[in-house]
Amino acid sequence: MLLRAGRGRGRDASALHRLGAVALVLLVLRPELADDLGARLSFLAVAGLLAVARLPGGGPVAPVGAFLVTAPLVAETFGRVQPWGLLLTPLLVPLVAAVLALGAVLVLPGALLAGLDPLGGPLLAGAAGLLGRLLEEAALRCPQPLEPGPLPLPGSVAGLLVLGALLALPAALPSRVREATP
Repeated sequence: MLLRAGRGRGRDASALHRLGAVALVLLVLRPELADDLGARLSFLAVAGLLAVARLPGGGPVAPVGAFLVTAPLVAETFGRVQPWGLLLTPLLVPLVAAVLALGAVLVLPGALLAGLDPLGGPLLAGAAGLLGRLLEEAALRCPQPLEPGPLPLPGSVAGLLVLGALLALPAALPSRVREATP
């Protein structure tokens, strides 16, 4: 409703505003999600992706934003964070997206593609297995994660501050770089 009202006034909501609206609606409908680690990590990760994607040349490295924004909450929750995530996240996100897209194509149409199940099922299982093996291999080859001390703020709040810094970054860039932003 809010998005329609804004559109009616010639104001399209940005992806971050839409994400915020979805988060607010979900919190109103299900207040317990405020304490759900998966929900907090998911919303922070998507916000980080969107924040970095809007930087000049940020599209290919947008997954770095997901890592940076979720790192404080991960450190608080698990007591450690893997800095190699800065490199691995952008490399693995396209593979995860491919597996999810394949799964959506095979699962969502239901009966329409049911005849492809004998072919699609093993293909999806193989792609997911390959991704799992890549993650296991990466975990074996990466150095030990960092174990930072306690954060002075809750991890979610620290993540939101990192998000704010990423969102403020374009204003700090020289004007010639800002003008190149799509």
